[in-house]
Amino acid sequence: MGSAIAEAFVHAHVVPSAHILAFDPAPSARAHLAELGCTVFDSAQEMLEHAPTLTLFAVKPQVLPAVMNPLANALKDSLVVSIAAGISLNTLAQLLPGARLIRVMPNLCVSELSEAATYAMAPSATSADAQLIEQLFSAVGCIQATTEENLDVAGVLSGCGPAFMALVVDAFTRSAVEFGISAQNARELILYTMKGSAEHLLRTHDHPRAFMDQVTSPKGTTAQGLKAFEPLCVQAVQAAVEAALAKTYELQGK
Repeated sequence: MGSAIAEAFVHAHVVPSAHILAFDPAPSARAHLAELGCTVFDSAQEMLEHAPTLTLFAVKPQVLPAVMNPLANALKDSLVVSIAAGISLNTLAQLLPGARLIRVMPNLCVSELSEAATYAMAPSATSADAQLIEQLFSAVGCIQATTEENLDVAGVLSGCGPAFMALVVDAFTRSAVEFGISAQNARELILYTMKGSAEHLLRTHDHPRAFMDQVTSPKGTTAQGLKAFEPLCVQAVQAAVEAALAKTYELQGK
């Protein structure tokens, strides 16, 4: 995810590539970042010697404490952003005392410059810090400020959402194949339908129900399809959100 965010910032011309300082323990990841034009270092300690304006930790929640602990002194009074799911601002404050802390929940769509992200600030962060976060991430999609409590739910919607959307595409593709359409053709039809529907709703701000009414004729094919699809879809979505949120709380030790 860190590489995807860096690449998006470069492609969106948010930050000159040479101004992005990067470290990754994986040689392949470092090589990719170097190809983008980022300034790559052999260690996080060496990178922090250059006093970055913002330090973003894009590591798994399970290893975040071990990564942060050796860097605590170097990050005092610095703006630090974590994208680790389930690691609260309180926990981050214990790991990095004195740092200005913000949690951001991004998603993989940043690679398409169509990210849906949310963020929550610790009391240590300033309004200028928030402005910087919004400036950076709004250039590669959208970002919304929220409370940390709601960040977990928003993180499920946007963070897990790409996988949920891909599953819907795959399910419709499988169904179409059963009725004789090739998987490749079905997938393209569904993806463009999903893309167009999303773009319409974003442009018009129509309520989804109003858009559904435009597509649905009384006693028509769409009406019959929705009658079968809606109860199962609502139940499945609710179950998916609850399960993902339960895992988030498990990571938090709740």
